[in-house]
Amino acid sequence: MESDYLFADAPNAPDATNVLTMKPRAARFHSESETIVTVLQSPVPAFAEAELIRLYNNLYSSIAQFRVHGCLEGAFTFIASQGKEPTSIFLFRIDKHKASVLNNGILVGQKEVRRFADAVFAKFPVVDVISFHAVQTVVADVRRLGFPTQRFNHSEDIVATLPASEQEYLDRLGKSTRKNVRYYTNKVKRDFPSWQYQLVEKGQVSEQHIRDIVQLKRASLARKDAVSPITEADVQLIIALVRECGFVGVATIDGKVCAGSIGYRTGSGIFGSIVAHDARYDQYWIGMLCCYSTIVKGIALGCTEYHFQSGRDEYKYRLLGERRDLDDLTVYRSWGRLLLNGDTALKAALVGYSRKLKTWLIDAANTQAGGSWLLARPIAGYKKLRRICTEAIRRPDSASKSDASANREPTNLA
Repeated sequence: MESDYLFADAPNAPDATNVLTMKPRAARFHSESETIVTVLQSPVPAFAEAELIRLYNNLYSSIAQFRVHGCLEGAFTFIASQGKEPTSIFLFRIDKHKASVLNNGILVGQKEVRRFADAVFAKFPVVDVISFHAVQTVVADVRRLGFPTQRFNHSEDIVATLPASEQEYLDRLGKSTRKNVRYYTNKVKRDFPSWQYQLVEKGQVSEQHIRDIVQLKRASLARKDAVSPITEADVQLIIALVRECGFVGVATIDGKVCAGSIGYRTGSGIFGSIVAHDARYDQYWIGMLCCYSTIVKGIALGCTEYHFQSGRDEYKYRLLGERRDLDDLTVYRSWGRLLLNGDTALKAALVGYSRKLKTWLIDAANTQAGGSWLLARPIAGYKKLRRICTEAIRRPDSASKSDASANREPTNLA
């Protein structure tokens, strides 16, 4: 397949850092005649940190996220620029025949993916497969890429667009939600005069508060006979990321933590990670009040979006969340290379169709008024089958540090 770009070594760049620049064929893309694509070897250039925030405003496409999870060492940097201003930046790692893009959660369009694929396939003949994980895609764009592709839903991000003031946000809530916020706020203050809520950021956060909130979440999961996925290693990562760009919202009664939220702030976006409360205060709607209070504090800080992240919980929609689907997109150099990497294609299909079955079962259960119990056994069977399939297709050498780090996400139990 002929590339839409001409390739040449970049001028005036150290050989140790510069890999490739590309200029578009003007005859084909007159409107893109000023777009220059550059691929750099590690280390990631310093300016990328601010530019990634400007371009994507997303935790999962930030240097802070990559740094805490150990993804930066050995990573390549892809930069598409018009003039001196980058229009897209992707960080990626190469493991054997696969290039894994580290950026997650962002919208990737046809032009950006095509430029990136042209650059990677041109410079790295060993690469057969490019993997984008948990990104927003457009079906029509994927079909116009000009490469064999696989696209499957991976998850979702439930996002609330925030207005300029708390009052405007409260006015936008549904009538019953708005009434409950006011009623339970007054009730908890009346019954517990010592009630306090505060939002603390980065280095001012107490490690003990983080551990208290994690413990509340573990206790909540235990009440549901669920095993907590939060290990001590996860807690250490949470603490490190909070120090970089996070916050903790803490609600206390008589000086003791009764509810809290852990999240991260990137640009004008807030990313909720863990929300938990003490079961003794269930009748006070205290978990919802904590989440609402965190959103309100975010509005005061000038934030424009609150990301509830994955999980189609009803309360997220009640607080004005809207679903954005996140897909796994796999791009192959050619149909022949797709066949040679049949194990990768099979694994992507199994995981993708498994996800599709799961969401169908859950959505069906949620719409079966009073009859969701009928789907309890199929859902449990699905989970068991998914574990079996995952183990069956996992290769011993596939869990390399690069792939594991590239797709690592902070614990999301919001």
